[in-house]
Amino acid sequence: MGYDNCMEIMVSIDDDLAQQASDIARRRDMTLPALVHDLLVSVTQSGATDTTAAMHRLEQSFSECRLHLGPRTWSRDDLYDR
Repeated sequence: MGYDNCMEIMVSIDDDLAQQASDIARRRDMTLPALVHDLLVSVTQSGATDTTAAMHRLEQSFSECRLHLGPRTWSRDDLYDR
């Protein structure tokens, strides 16, 4: 997998975590950097999905929650006089 125009990052983790992550990567037949890349892609994509879902729920609540307050008995000038 080539990474054109990519940013290199350095991450410090303890030896036990590094070993566990390396074992997982090996079982998946991938390198540790590839595993980290895939995890970051997954996290960022799920974040976008969460945001989209939240926006959909908000829009749905706006369409479902209509509140009739009656006729407006004030003007904009009345608000500034307060």
